[in-house]
Amino acid sequence: MREEVKAAVNFLAKIMQSSGRVSKDCVDQFKNSLESRLWSYYDGHWFPEKPHRGSGYRCIRINHIMDPLLDLAAQDSGIGNLLRYFPNEFTVWVDPFDVSYRIGENGSIGQIYGNEFASSSCKARSDLTLPQSLDTQSSKTSSFGVLSSCKDQLREFTSSKHASSVFAPFAAFVSS
Repeated sequence: MREEVKAAVNFLAKIMQSSGRVSKDCVDQFKNSLESRLWSYYDGHWFPEKPHRGSGYRCIRINHIMDPLLDLAAQDSGIGNLLRYFPNEFTVWVDPFDVSYRIGENGSIGQIYGNEFASSSCKARSDLTLPQSLDTQSSKTSSFGVLSSCKDQLREFTSSKHASSVFAPFAAFVSS
């Protein structure tokens, strides 16, 4: 759990820091506060043997309203109006062996931490840059060939050939 939480916290701090409006000291305080809050919050809701169990509980969500855990960490570090540092619609999933994010309700899902097979050999990505444009991630299947979560199903659907055929009539309707 430590690696996944640290990856999520570092990603969120990197987004804040990229604004240039928050001092490094405040960002460091934010990181420390958020990390300890997430460890406490996820305690009892972390299931490495079933990584997607409790995924909704571990989801960090901004939907024009700041996630309460982020808000508390910002208060601890003296950072006000945290919404101005993040996209209005932003989701981070912190799951065993996988930390992913999505910007917008219909955005692609990007991976912050993990590997394609969700094994214990996962590692944080060292090539991580802030999302200028969203990368479409390849779908992940379990050893049984079945998608293992809603997030994976969305990832599979949006990257499949079927997505364009389903959305094409809507695009034509909207453009007319």
